[in-house]
Amino acid sequence: MKGICDWCSMSKNEVHVNRQTGMTTCRNCYQKKRRISCTRCKAIGRICFNDGLEKLCPRCYANDPILSHAVCFICGELRQVHTRKDKKTYCQQCVRSDPENHEACVDCGRVQRVFARLDRGPQCSRCHQKDPDFFERCVVCLKLRAVFSRRDKQPVCQKCHRRVKQK
Repeated sequence: MKGICDWCSMSKNEVHVNRQTGMTTCRNCYQKKRRISCTRCKAIGRICFNDGLEKLCPRCYANDPILSHAVCFICGELRQVHTRKDKKTYCQQCVRSDPENHEACVDCGRVQRVFARLDRGPQCSRCHQKDPDFFERCVVCLKLRAVFSRRDKQPVCQKCHRRVKQK
């Protein structure tokens, strides 16, 4: 959804609304806000596990079999934890197939897993990727593509992001 980010006050083609606080956040501000130090390796970056005692980066979390693997509450298999809810653990397969996590897409009407929540309602991944607000003209290749990152607040597609990153 188009809107103004409450953190940087810039107009963005895609902002997301936090359902608990009601604040709108663009992708850049959301990622900057989540960049903190891992308690194990001290690397500054995205934190994927926070139990109040430890804040772990994806690498440290994946390398800890006690934290990253548990018996899934639904299927009973020992698998990598995808979600923890009410002191229960769920694997990715069960979370994705659980009908409780599916809603009717606001654009196509199909009952599927919610990919994005917009002001007008939930959207599936197919419709989100077809949404014209999802695409902008890449500042590097000048093609209309999905925005992967931003450079000096300008959109960069995934292909150009990888090329620029390798240099």
